[in-house]
Amino acid sequence: ALRVVDLTENPRLDDATVRFFLGSILRNGGCRLETLNIFEKLEGEADANIGMTENGVEYIISFVSQTPSLSMLRLGIRELSGTGLGNLANIIRQEDCNIA
Repeated sequence: ALRVVDLTENPRLDDATVRFFLGSILRNGGCRLETLNIFEKLEGEADANIGMTENGVEYIISFVSQTPSLSMLRLGIRELSGTGLGNLANIIRQEDCNIA
């Protein structure tokens, strides 16, 4: 079973890519994902036209809320607003969330 997804240093990481990968995992009912790593390329290495927006962050938040087996979440997102961060923190604080 899939336990780790690592989308680090992906030069094409954007909302559509995140939605595709996370949606595919959710559609796989037997998935017991434990670790999710999502990191955008550093600004100097990235194409300025490619990247995640608030929509991509919302996909991650939705995924985390639907994946109780997830215990490790590592994010590196250039454009993470206070709202997105606050929404993610609220999900992580819920009793049924196992992220430490």
